[in-house]
Amino acid sequence: MDAIDETNADLDRRIAMLGADHVDTLQTRSNLVALLVRAGRYDEAVDQARLLVDSRERVQGRDRSGTLKARRNLELALGLSGRVAEAREECRSLLPRCVRLLGAAHETTEQVRGDESRWLGQSQDDVSPLPRPTAESDDDTSALPSDGTPSGRPRSAGELIMEISHPELLAQLDAAHSACEAGDFESTLRLYDALLPDLVVAHKHRMRSPRVLRARMSRALCFVVLGRHDEALEALEGILPDAIATLGEEDALVRTAREMIERSLIATGQQRPSVRRFRTGFNAD
Repeated sequence: MDAIDETNADLDRRIAMLGADHVDTLQTRSNLVALLVRAGRYDEAVDQARLLVDSRERVQGRDRSGTLKARRNLELALGLSGRVAEAREECRSLLPRCVRLLGAAHETTEQVRGDESRWLGQSQDDVSPLPRPTAESDDDTSALPSDGTPSGRPRSAGELIMEISHPELLAQLDAAHSACEAGDFESTLRLYDALLPDLVVAHKHRMRSPRVLRARMSRALCFVVLGRHDEALEALEGILPDAIATLGEEDALVRTAREMIERSLIATGQQRPSVRRFRTGFNAD
């Protein structure tokens, strides 16, 4: 059973137990929309996004930020599915509401404004599909149109996905945690390799964000458990100064990083100067 099947099954259980409009059900449906988009199953994503918008409007009202974000996700799914005219119409309706309720500089408002420009520049037949981000890079821009980002480059697949897929990213993290709990550390490592670029994008490229640090640490621990100590040391030497700067010397993650460095040093018989400094509390930053 893949992630989409699992999320579908979870959604069915939540609807049966909690009802279609419960907050947990809405979150699960949002996860499903993001997973379908990532898999390129855009028509199914549109169907689920419509159901999500209907529920949000019924529960929260039309003028709440959650509802506006759900409508933006629907608009994006429509455009990616090739239904450009419908996406344009949704943008025209949504943008003034976002400006009025969220402000002209709000992230969702800017996303809708960028989408409107994107769909205005495309016809029904020339929509480039959104590629799935790969583990090798978060800058795969080959199929994405330029959208006037400040850097002048097109948004990466990861960046476009992250606009709608924080819930999907949480689903990826859950999958990694589940693999770890099952003792499948090879799969856990592959999952972290795949999700880390998107996680960094979601946190505005801050490698020192606590959530990013935890994911980086989990990946390094996989190397330790698998006996790949050289790779573990390389990862941990990058993590430790960032963790000290963000979390402080006494944080549990910092203590764990030091312990794992010690373990890998013993396993390899190495003694790197940088690691000695970190173990004595030296902060390179």
